[in-house]
Amino acid sequence: MKLYSLYIIFISVLLCLVITSIDASPLSSNSKQYDKKKKVHTNQKKRSKIDSISGDTSSGIGTFYDAGPGSCGETDSNDELVVAINKPQMHNGANPNNNPHCNKYVYIAGSSGESKARIVDTCPGCPEGSLDMSPSVFLAVCGDLGKGKCPIHWKFM
Repeated sequence: MKLYSLYIIFISVLLCLVITSIDASPLSSNSKQYDKKKKVHTNQKKRSKIDSISGDTSSGIGTFYDAGPGSCGETDSNDELVVAINKPQMHNGANPNNNPHCNKYVYIAGSSGESKARIVDTCPGCPEGSLDMSPSVFLAVCGDLGKGKCPIHWKFM
């Protein structure tokens, strides 16, 4: 009889541990969580760093290009975190090498992540709000280069 009682106690403790661990674990990997106080499921959206940067947010399409000699007067490579700003927002004057945007930074958020990048060039074919990014930036922000383009949001820093 004692062995049977110990068996029942063991099974009860084991069930309590299993139930407790299930209740404490997230329901899924898509950021849904269970709020025990309200007894409801909540969706928690990860805040982007871009939200904490002051200034206007531009939205457009992100593409990538082979970095090289740029309108800011320097030569860059594909492994650098550099971008070409669309012509309407770059505001090149008579000498684009003297553009005040040259060597300043933008912060970009896309479908696969976020990145800070240095402005080194102008993208004459990009519509307003869009950026042409080095492959390194594109991979960080948009993911696979095979996509070719992705929606982005960005700010001057």
